[in-house]
Amino acid sequence: MIFYRDKFKQIRKHNRWSLSALARKSNISRMSLSMWENGKLVPSEKKVRELARFLNISVGEISDIQNEQVSSVNNLSDIAETWFSLAEFKEDVHNRLIDSLFNGINGLDKRLRQSSIIINALISSIHTIFYVKGTDQKYIVANNHFFNNFSMGTKSGILGKEDKDFFSLTEAQKNYEEDKNVMLTGKAVIDREDFIPGTRKKEWGLISKIPILDLKGNIAGIVGTIVNITERKIAESTRIALDNAINKLDECIWVAKILDFEKNKYKVVYLSDAIEKMSGVKKEEFFKNSELWTEFIHPDFKEKILKARASKVFPRYYEYKAVRQGNKEEYWREDVTYKNGDMLFGIAKDVTSLVKLRENALKKNNIKIARRLQDQGVDPNIILKATGVSVNEIQMGILYSNLL
Repeated sequence: MIFYRDKFKQIRKHNRWSLSALARKSNISRMSLSMWENGKLVPSEKKVRELARFLNISVGEISDIQNEQVSSVNNLSDIAETWFSLAEFKEDVHNRLIDSLFNGINGLDKRLRQSSIIINALISSIHTIFYVKGTDQKYIVANNHFFNNFSMGTKSGILGKEDKDFFSLTEAQKNYEEDKNVMLTGKAVIDREDFIPGTRKKEWGLISKIPILDLKGNIAGIVGTIVNITERKIAESTRIALDNAINKLDECIWVAKILDFEKNKYKVVYLSDAIEKMSGVKKEEFFKNSELWTEFIHPDFKEKILKARASKVFPRYYEYKAVRQGNKEEYWREDVTYKNGDMLFGIAKDVTSLVKLRENALKKNNIKIARRLQDQGVDPNIILKATGVSVNEIQMGILYSNLL
């Protein structure tokens, strides 16, 4: 079958029918009419006949289909019995038929009311923005969240409205193009993250648009939903800002989940970037193996530290010599600040420079004590045993003091 699309277009314009107006009157979607006219799709013979009947022209004017009388959708034999039965009017039979008819109508009305109540309840119970649009991109129905989004207190007037009635021109055009693509391709949009239209870029949402198919599989409209995720986005932004701030610290912030408190088993769930500078190992390795931390403890400190870690008292801290990657020796201090439920929170940092300052201060103090003991005539061996300072170190200390 050949569809004369140019002839159809000529007839449509001659009769001053726009595609939208023709779609509304003929009950054929605007998208289908547009695609027929542009040659992107060829209508079925049935559709061509319906179109010709509506335009009040012969089917041969817009196709190569031969003109013929269209058969009625009703079969005469199916209704003949009813026709002839009317010729023999009986009041009691007539009353029974009328009663039966009214009962049927009442039953249908009841079912329609029940269906309406259920549908309204379902739409109202959806805790997201929900709406339905036709192929002409005009709204058919929307729920309370949709109206609340635009500070509208009533549902009146939603039918037949377009995006431009609610959104800015930029947002309306963007929404129109996306809806058009969904209805042309049949491909749904699922959880696209963007600003919610009509909120002036203040609120975020997960936007989904799903095509509605009729019984024949043709696209009849679109269902749209928007889940407000503004609070989640704010929390995410706050978390990122906090994480960036923490990662600029020299101290390593860590969080661990307790697996077995009695056996001191835990799993690392958070580490700041400072651990890489401290250990020389990528922090991902600590997530894979929570026991990796203990491998950096110097053998001379391991037994003492493991015993301290088994303590059930919080807060607590311990300091030890660590051997980082490359056999470089440092001093680390860990502060386990507190335990909350099954979570441990702590801070670890490199205190090598502090330990050296502390050792130097202690050494200077011991040298002073050793000098006093030497002046009192105490045996050098006793001085060395008591202070850890030799005669040579005493002399070096005196020399250093004189230079200052």
